[in-house]
Amino acid sequence: MRTSAIYPKSPLLFCFLIVPIVFVICNPFFEIGINDDWQYAGLARALADTGRIQIDGWTRAIALPQALWGALVIKIAGFSFVTIRASMIPIVLGCGALIYAIARWLGLSPWLAALTVAEMLLCPLFLPLATTFMSDVPSLLFVLMTLYCVLRGVEAPPQSAAKWIALAAVAGFLGGADRQIMWLAPVVMLAGLIALRRRERDVALLALIAIAAVMLAAAYAEIWFSRRGILGVPATIPQPEMILERLVETTFRIILEVALFCLPALTFAFGSRVAWTRRAWLACGVAAALIVAIVALKQDWVRAPWLPNTVTVFGMLLPGQALAGLQPVALSRYITHAVGFGVMAVTMFGVIASPAIGNALREKGSFDDRLKIFTAIAVPFCVVYFAASLPSALWPVWYFDRYLLPLIPIVNLGAMAVAARLPGTALRSAAVPVLLIFGIYGLAMTHDAFRLDEARARAGDRLREIGVPRTCVSGGYEYDGWTQLATAGRIGHAGAASEVFDVLSAPATNTAKQFWFLPLTPKVRPQYFMATSPQPGLTRTVFTQPYRTWLPPRNRQVLVQTDSPTGCE
Repeated sequence: MRTSAIYPKSPLLFCFLIVPIVFVICNPFFEIGINDDWQYAGLARALADTGRIQIDGWTRAIALPQALWGALVIKIAGFSFVTIRASMIPIVLGCGALIYAIARWLGLSPWLAALTVAEMLLCPLFLPLATTFMSDVPSLLFVLMTLYCVLRGVEAPPQSAAKWIALAAVAGFLGGADRQIMWLAPVVMLAGLIALRRRERDVALLALIAIAAVMLAAAYAEIWFSRRGILGVPATIPQPEMILERLVETTFRIILEVALFCLPALTFAFGSRVAWTRRAWLACGVAAALIVAIVALKQDWVRAPWLPNTVTVFGMLLPGQALAGLQPVALSRYITHAVGFGVMAVTMFGVIASPAIGNALREKGSFDDRLKIFTAIAVPFCVVYFAASLPSALWPVWYFDRYLLPLIPIVNLGAMAVAARLPGTALRSAAVPVLLIFGIYGLAMTHDAFRLDEARARAGDRLREIGVPRTCVSGGYEYDGWTQLATAGRIGHAGAASEVFDVLSAPATNTAKQFWFLPLTPKVRPQYFMATSPQPGLTRTVFTQPYRTWLPPRNRQVLVQTDSPTGCE
């Protein structure tokens, strides 16, 4: 009898099914921007309409490949937010396919490779980005493509290696053309290839030429963008005594945040019996003592997540970031502290148990060539990427958790590759329920955030039905940004190079009439304000727009308030 091609030979197909199912469950089928995706949608629509890249004065990423992809989709299917968000599905599938291919290259079985893919697809940080038209996932696709090409290029014969090197350079340049920091991927990874194949002068020379080509193309693209966009400099520089403190604290938070989002893979790796030596048990006691000391000195360091932006205790984003008003807490302090304790314990245990794991790999002869190659290529990139992103931490409000996205699949792949080479299972089965909990919370968090956005879109429709023009309504960050783009074609005032940094550096206010983004939307002259709770200075509630969520409280509402007895002028 002929066996099925899907089970067990192609478990990747099961992972592929996750992507459209997740998209439908999260339900982003409404016409309003989500987080930053409205600005990339504006780039794509302008390119489709005019054939030119229109810099909006707000977007920091070049986002050229994403704009081209979005413009192609718009030309085929017409413009709508639903259409461009659905265009992310093949990009997410590509990320999954590349993670699977790298995992198989590392020697993982088909089902372990599929588990590694699922760890990414169900990650609470990945889910909101994969169901919106944000630039993070497209740039991640090119980073993974670069990594895969370089890994193949290290082992390939010289003629084939040249092809893999060229593909890595092209993919790496496209990744940086989407988000500039991703240009580090081809430079660092190809440098690792040169180090590994330094005795083969022809291959090393080709890789060096590829690095030079990427750097020249990146410099040209950056100069082109700087002449059309607003790069500028921050308005204020932290005091010298604050710089070291902020860098140290942010480094600590970044390590724990990466460990949090990689917890299923780390649980699988450290669940091996090999890791649980007497020294490791002693490490648990030391870790507990250290955590108690940290709690005594810095209580907020134990509360997960450590870099709240995409994933927060409120769900997705913080109150006042997208819309003025209060938001209910989705994760109680007992949950966030318990998760924080667990992640810190796993991280400290991993550091102390690493020598035992390394010895086991060497004694068994499992630290094979491919694991060494992956380490030589991926680890330097993670270190350099981390160091390059760290200066943003000098202004804590600017360092977002989604900046860590490229590190998560690489850490997952490394942890799973090590786990696959270790004997015993011990606590490995705990990785599956951890993954399921992460996935369920990620889905609920994303779904609920989208319901708030959908309620704002419906509130805007109701206001238009009673004759209120869109420029007379402040509906929050995404709503106002789209209004400004539609009426002026750019965010802010032309020629005001420092105003973006001035606004971002200003003290945050969570009130509708002093909403932080209003200075950058001069075309919006609001008399009607949307908020999630009653706002000071707004005397009349015009109507409320109810919506339902999965996380409690399930019944919520968006308020539309005004302080003008006569309405919009």
